[in-house]
Amino acid sequence: MGKELKFAIGYGGGKGMSVPQAATLAENLGYDGFSAGAAIIGYGGGLDGLMVLAQAAAVTERVRLHPSVMLLPFTHPLVLAKQVASLDHLSKGRIFLGVGVGERNRLHQIYGFPMEERGARADEYIEILKGVWTQPTYKYEGKFWNFGEIPQESTYQKPHPPIWIGGRVGGVEFGPNGERRFKSKLAAVRRAGRYGDGWLPYFTVPQDYKATMDMVKGYAKEYGREQHPFSWGLHLFMVVKDNYEDALASATQHQSFGGGNPEFSKRFDIIGTPEDCIKRLQEYVDVGVEYFAIQRPLVPEEEVPSQMERIAKEIIPNFR
Repeated sequence: MGKELKFAIGYGGGKGMSVPQAATLAENLGYDGFSAGAAIIGYGGGLDGLMVLAQAAAVTERVRLHPSVMLLPFTHPLVLAKQVASLDHLSKGRIFLGVGVGERNRLHQIYGFPMEERGARADEYIEILKGVWTQPTYKYEGKFWNFGEIPQESTYQKPHPPIWIGGRVGGVEFGPNGERRFKSKLAAVRRAGRYGDGWLPYFTVPQDYKATMDMVKGYAKEYGREQHPFSWGLHLFMVVKDNYEDALASATQHQSFGGGNPEFSKRFDIIGTPEDCIKRLQEYVDVGVEYFAIQRPLVPEEEVPSQMERIAKEIIPNFR
């Protein structure tokens, strides 16, 4: 099977479990990771992801911690460098940073820069993070950020906490004129090949995952990084029920994306009986996925603990 497969579970927030309860349950059930979503002003509700992970770090000892994913253009790179380095020390090296650029035009209206700049801004952020974390002194001159020499912000992990690049091939965005258009088919995979320590796409079917993996490897070679250690993850949503129909109904009702369209869940979510879910996950394993980041179960909040247990006991052991 190659590398041992890993499974993470995300914190959904809301009126259900507290962060300590959810993180402790995840660790006790044998999950390998615990994640938190991107909660920023203008992007839905929820708690700040890094603060969630800091509280989770205080009550766990084993699970890896990561945002899934941090939207880079909407924070300050030096502040983020300090926060992640601090969390790396507090967790004794259990953090990795899942990053993305976002897809919602409203965010750019709120934060005051054009949507078409977000990819270039994200690239500068990653360069700055790596520089601040690894260089004794560091200065940066870019299109969006310029600052003089600053001292290194040392991290627990060396050379720095891993950075996994999120995104997807294609998709839809809003252009400068407000019209919907297809986004770049190459930006995220190129970024992963050039800067990443891992690939963490979302809404990606197995055959497309294999295609993106090949593209990431191609870009890594182009940038002289073909020997760089790399992890292959997948961001997903999931629900396990006693029959497929109930699982589909629950997934459709509790989608964060997809607009309540059952066809969306059929295509992208892991849903159905334990056998259905195992079969679907195996399709991703067969094309190279090693780390499954389950953002949250697509069920009412009161059912999240039982879903976490079903996944841990009825699904995950089949991949150990």
